[in-house]
Amino acid sequence: MRRGGAWYWSQPTAAALLLVYVAIGFALGVGPGANSRLESLQGSVNTHYFFPCLALSLLINHLVLNRRVTRVLFRTERVVLSVEFALAIALVLASFVAGALWLSVILWPTTIVVAVTALIVIITTNSSLHAARRRRLAATRERALSRHNDLDRAEGGSPD
Repeated sequence: MRRGGAWYWSQPTAAALLLVYVAIGFALGVGPGANSRLESLQGSVNTHYFFPCLALSLLINHLVLNRRVTRVLFRTERVVLSVEFALAIALVLASFVAGALWLSVILWPTTIVVAVTALIVIITTNSSLHAARRRRLAATRERALSRHNDLDRAEGGSPD
């Protein structure tokens, strides 16, 4: 069984990086205030609320992905995650610019929508893969039962 490549591990890696950013932010006293080393409201919101939630979302996506037999991401999932990662990078960069609150206000809901979309795409793909697997197993059982019945008929036995 293939365990996936860089894309498979991209979500927990991104979550870990976000949590490292949060830890550094707490250590440096991020947020508006006298003891703050980063004087931006969006830096404070990102550190205290948004990035921990985004990291949790990425870990949930990874747990859902773990339910797959083949642990690979398909093209649509990679595209959605690429957009989500780009938005997270933009939010990290906006955290360091005091006048970029307007950008963060636009990026927060956009990132939330993309994160929810990523989860929906992963769940939908999982469902499709599981349905296809069930159909293959049912077809295999049907062929085996048909062969069994054919053998019974050939031997003169009665089919069940």
